[in-house]
Amino acid sequence: MYLGLHYGSDIVVGIAIGITMVWVSLGSERLQSIVVRRLLAAMETRPQWFYAVAFLVSCEMATLFKELRSAGRAVLHAALVGLHLGSVHSGPSSSPIDEWGGLVAIAGFLVTAAYVVCVLYRKLHGVQVVLQRLAKWSTSARLK
Repeated sequence: MYLGLHYGSDIVVGIAIGITMVWVSLGSERLQSIVVRRLLAAMETRPQWFYAVAFLVSCEMATLFKELRSAGRAVLHAALVGLHLGSVHSGPSSSPIDEWGGLVAIAGFLVTAAYVVCVLYRKLHGVQVVLQRLAKWSTSARLK
């Protein structure tokens, strides 16, 4: 039974995977302490960064990472042509390496985004500490 984009079994297996992942994540105290507490802290301390990143991730999810897969295919194509190994073809007869190129691009995007968020958070936190010290210094200098 073909519904247009997915077979019925694809949808049932996707639902089962989703339910299993939610069940595992809710039952894991360690996962909650590592991921959820940091996300909630980021949401409360830096809402402008949190919601911007959340929007970008949800937008990519809504478009099924099409742009990232295209970028991955382009990078993979350039690498294969540069190594004289052939080229990447997309379409119904695409090889598994086409799909891996998209997955590599998605993983690279997520790792890069996490790194950038961590670096920006540390830099902004450092700026905040310096500003607090300057404010404390200026108030103490005024009292003298």
